[in-house]
This record gives sequence, C-alpha cells and structure tokens, in this order.
Amino acid sequence: MLTRDDTTEIVSVSLNGKEFSKENLDVDALYFLRNNLFNQSFLKAKSRFKISSLPYNSQSRMANIGLSYPYDGRQRLSVFKFDYKNDTVKVGMYEHGGNLFYETGLGLKKGKWIILKQRAFSGGRIGKFEFENEEWYKDLKKKIKPHQPMFPPPESN
Repeated sequence: MLTRDDTTEIVSVSLNGKEFSKENLDVDALYFLRNNLFNQSFLKAKSRFKISSLPYNSQSRMANIGLSYPYDGRQRLSVFKFDYKNDTVKVGMYEHGGNLFYETGLGLKKGKWIILKQRAFSGGRIGKFEFENEEWYKDLKKKIKPHQPMFPPPESN
C-alpha cells in the first residue's frame, strides 16, 4: 500500500527524471490539473519547479494550437496513470499545451523510489479540440493577439 509520502516521493523522482527535465529546461512552474488521480501531496513534491494546481476543465486542458491562436503558456499536466504493483509504479502524465506524454516506471530499491525507465513522446496530431466551439475560447480568439498569454498564473496553493 502506498502512503502519501510514497506518492510525493514518486512524483518528485518523476519530475526530476532526465527525460522530464530535458523537455522542461526553461520551465519554472508546473500546474497539475485536479482530476481523479490528482493527490494534494503532488504539491509538496521536491523538484526545481514551483508546483500549483488548476481545476480540470476545458480551459485548463486547452492545447496550444499554433502561432496565430491564443495560447496558455503554463506547463499544465494531468496524471492519467498511476499503477502500483509489487513495489513498482507506472506514472503517466500528459502535458496539455504541447500535447506531450511522459511515462515513468519506478521501482522501490532499499526504501527509495528510483526511475527504471522514463520517456517523453508526442501525442500526435489532434483533429478536433474540445474547446474550439466554446464561447470562452471564441471570445479569447477575438481579443487576444498572437503569442499573448491568456491566463495569469494562479496564486500558489
């Protein structure tokens, strides 16, 4: 059975992994979307990132479509997989703005969680975005200049 401390350490180790770090060189803050796999202890993970949370809605899940569209520059992550079995954990995270997936396999060695395997990969081309026909997005598209951030960073949790 995993404890909150285990969960916090697992997330910390995942965020400090080579593949995650390589993809997030210029990022200083991470925003975890609160879904059914979100655990408040994620906010206490030890990493070089400032960690906050956001609600799980179409605005926070918005993908950054391209240069002539509004975008959300925050690094927004959802945990979509957190499988624990026989002292191993598989963690899957999705980065919403860039449509990027992170998969990390961890194992418990001498009481510490270590990365066994980590990879980052593109989610491929998305044909339709859930937010494109929503009024909040249509309004933003009319008002926002290209490359102008839409959302100010939320207050720290």
